[in-house]
Amino acid sequence: IRMRASMQTAIYFLLVTACPEMHLLYAGDIAALAFLISIYFLFRSYQQSHSSGHLFYSFFFIGAGSILFPQLTILSVLWLLESYRFQSLTPRSFCGALLGWMLPYWMLFGHAFFYNEMELFYRPFNQLLTFGEVFNLQILQPWELAILGYLLVMFIVSAVHCVAAGFEDKIRTRAYLQFLIDLTFFLFLLIALQPIYCSALLPLLIISSSILIGHFFVLTNSKSSNVFFIISLVGLILLFAFNIWTLLQIQ
Repeated sequence: IRMRASMQTAIYFLLVTACPEMHLLYAGDIAALAFLISIYFLFRSYQQSHSSGHLFYSFFFIGAGSILFPQLTILSVLWLLESYRFQSLTPRSFCGALLGWMLPYWMLFGHAFFYNEMELFYRPFNQLLTFGEVFNLQILQPWELAILGYLLVMFIVSAVHCVAAGFEDKIRTRAYLQFLIDLTFFLFLLIALQPIYCSALLPLLIISSSILIGHFFVLTNSKSSNVFFIISLVGLILLFAFNIWTLLQIQ
């Protein structure tokens, strides 16, 4: 982003606050922290001639997070494609990324083998190969459908702005924003394909969406963008009221 702002962080906390069900601790919450650190190291690898160390750490945190939430491993495919776009993927850095992803599992294998609990080592792979019904959105709870609909609208508007006004940013910034657009789209697609993991994927989706939404609001100052900002705030308040009402209905 071209100027210092705390809008992204504020939007993240507002979105989490508007969804009381997300105040519970899910495996995806811990995986989201590893996911965020992994993005940091992936960005550090941008056009680095010696990027193997950065990709090693990036994939190490993907692997560590996938022990708790195995579906995080699927993102490693996107990470490889984006590292190629960042001009940081070489045979050496690819091997570093592979070793980084494997290291947490080596540690897990050592623990499981020493304590004769090999089922602990097999569990992430078994969960990764477990698929629910594709596009079965009926299993989603009302609050999940509401937040997904809100995020989808905000993502479309923010992504269109990033693409349309991308010429104003530096090449590096455009590459980062394009990565966030690809990542957010990929997460929406993953939730649509496997709705059973929606509660665990939502923390990841909110992180990527908050950065794009913050970028849009900070760098626009037209009458239409101000009106949209007010509408989005009203929508967020209505979303919070709907989620509270849904919880009261359940009780």
